[in-house]
Amino acid sequence: MFAQLFKGPMGKLRHPIARFSQGLAGNHTDQTELKLGRRSQGVIQSVGVFGVAVLCLLMGQSSLFATVITLSDLGQNSSLQFDPASGQVTSWRVEGLEEIARQQFYFRVGSPSIGNPELAVNASNLALVSANSFNLNGVPGDDFLNSVYQGPLFRLTLASLVLTAGSLGSDQATFVESIRIDNTSSNPLTLSLFLYADYNLIGSAIDESAFFSDPRAVTQIKSLLSPASIVHEASVTVTPSFVQVGTGGAIAALLNDANGDNLNNLSSLSGAGDYEYAIQWNLTIAAGRSFTLGVTNSVTVPEAGSIVLIGLATGLLATWSIRRRVA
Repeated sequence: MFAQLFKGPMGKLRHPIARFSQGLAGNHTDQTELKLGRRSQGVIQSVGVFGVAVLCLLMGQSSLFATVITLSDLGQNSSLQFDPASGQVTSWRVEGLEEIARQQFYFRVGSPSIGNPELAVNASNLALVSANSFNLNGVPGDDFLNSVYQGPLFRLTLASLVLTAGSLGSDQATFVESIRIDNTSSNPLTLSLFLYADYNLIGSAIDESAFFSDPRAVTQIKSLLSPASIVHEASVTVTPSFVQVGTGGAIAALLNDANGDNLNNLSSLSGAGDYEYAIQWNLTIAAGRSFTLGVTNSVTVPEAGSIVLIGLATGLLATWSIRRRVA
């Protein structure tokens, strides 16, 4: 069940949402069920992914085709920005600090080969059918988005919900995504889906390690002055075909070149570096059927006071180093 994802790979995060989806981790054609926690009960009890899009329209939610969507609940500690045109999560701020450079889904129809590259899920490679944001829990500010893309052979729906582990000062936040691919053709669809992520924890590109603890769970760490550290975790509901950790934009270059590629299963890197990671699923979806994937993303940050002290210490060390060289 998707509810299991509300506890991160390291067991740190839980959330008042009791159940986001039932039967989400696998191929199905049934509606996705949404059931919310106490503060949201009575708002929506059971609704499909596509039903949410309809509700957005019925309740006056405007289409946001050319607009960056911002999700943020009043009094909560995080906000997320998604650009439907580029298909990217472009910002995720937790306790006022930026945590992500970008997150992007890619796809490839058929086997990897020269001239059959991976393509980004965006409005350039697929038709953007709709993009809406919606308030599910009644707290001021939209907390859900639904973006639908259509290709010649399939429809892809990206639904993302901002979930926070607590109010301002809780130092933890998480957001959950569900991705559904419907085969709209009359033949089986052979397709590879890729999740790419480049996290710059607390706004800095240099982190200390990134690793897959198992194929369905990845962790990225920025170690600061002991015991302070910033930890990003992501977990997925479906076991992938391949994974890869990289540095310096190597994976981004791989996914954006002119040829089709598979990830190389490099699962761990350490030492100072600008880390990135990707996850790949090789799928065969029967005609008229669908594939659904759940992704949970979490960040744990140190207290704001610790970050200020770290900044001061870093500045003092830099000043001392310069004076030593001059002397």
